[in-house]
Amino acid sequence: MSTPNAHAADGQRAEQALGVVRDLFLNAKVQSTEGRFAWGQFLDTPMSSTHYGIYGTSAAIRALVLAGHPVASSDVQSATEQLTLEWKGQSEKSKKKINPDVGITYKVAWLLEGLDPQEAQISNTEYAELFTALLERQLPDGGWGDYWYSEEEGQHSSASSPLATAFAIAALSRLPEFLGDATKRESAVRRLAYEIHNHPELDPAVLSVSLWALSRLWAPSAEEQKLKGHLQAKLLRCLREIRRRGLATTYVFFYDVRGHYHYLHLPVLVVVLLSLLEASAEFAHRKGVRLAADELIGTTVEREGLPCENTGRLSTVDHCWLALLLRRVVNIQPRWRGAPFVDWLLDPRLCWWKGVLAWTALAGMGTVGIWVGVTQSQPVYLLPGVLAEFLFLGLLVNLFTDFLHLIRK
Repeated sequence: MSTPNAHAADGQRAEQALGVVRDLFLNAKVQSTEGRFAWGQFLDTPMSSTHYGIYGTSAAIRALVLAGHPVASSDVQSATEQLTLEWKGQSEKSKKKINPDVGITYKVAWLLEGLDPQEAQISNTEYAELFTALLERQLPDGGWGDYWYSEEEGQHSSASSPLATAFAIAALSRLPEFLGDATKRESAVRRLAYEIHNHPELDPAVLSVSLWALSRLWAPSAEEQKLKGHLQAKLLRCLREIRRRGLATTYVFFYDVRGHYHYLHLPVLVVVLLSLLEASAEFAHRKGVRLAADELIGTTVEREGLPCENTGRLSTVDHCWLALLLRRVVNIQPRWRGAPFVDWLLDPRLCWWKGVLAWTALAGMGTVGIWVGVTQSQPVYLLPGVLAEFLFLGLLVNLFTDFLHLIRK
């Protein structure tokens, strides 16, 4: 359970971390060959003017908007124009050779996420055509492959991939034609469920992206709700192990396109927390979720970014996911109002101090109340004494579970 004062403090810290993310992106922008702003793979070192692409530029647009940067600013507008050029193959880089980016599902879905990111549904006609192109790449089994090329290019799609399908569903959740087409939507969800249930070894990163994608579908069906519940249970079990492996643990997914290996980074803990909070705001009141989010926020502020454990670098994609999580934390609403002392008492970050102090006070009050009520024949003191003892036992159980968690960590 958490309270407004605790949420206000968390929200302020999350806003501070969003400011750090915003500054990182603003300081890492480069100018493309066409004279527009773009971003590359990393944020922590200056890049050459040719080191930019879809992942970095789309991530920058989303992160900046989430951090409160004006959508009409020159940074966002210029980057959006660059993304459109990349899709249409009109950039100088894509003119020099066949641009493979437009055939990779992950890059296409990530690109679409950067177009009008503040809009729940796509209303721009030009952008809608881009979303429809991704929808047309859906395979007969309902899923999407890692890549897709036309017959004229001599390459068909790869087999369905659960991660590619999840990314496609997430991107298409803003397309009314997909949401309203029961056949395409149901077949996509059914294929994703098949992959998840028949591949129990799937990485938590894949499961969390799947849950995140499903949580963005409005008016979920019974099948979608059932799959979401299954994923929530699995990810809650995974959360403790993920935290044990490290805050910035990154899942690296490799896939082969025309003999060339590509890779996709996913910050596991960030995406898991985001998917749980997107699935239900109630997860914000769970101690494990709140503690993990608080640690991520603290690390971002103190280290001025969230370094990737694999490379030690500040990844643009990682910080886009982080911005999504931070904005979600800021938007969390408290469930009830409490006094400042109650806020402090229920704050899981103070579990040891609050446990010892509240433990002693309740035990003393309960003992005195029961003693006075029984020995002095004063029933008015007996009930408060018994209630204090029950609260004392509840805090004792809470303290014991915290102790076990610390040992396992």
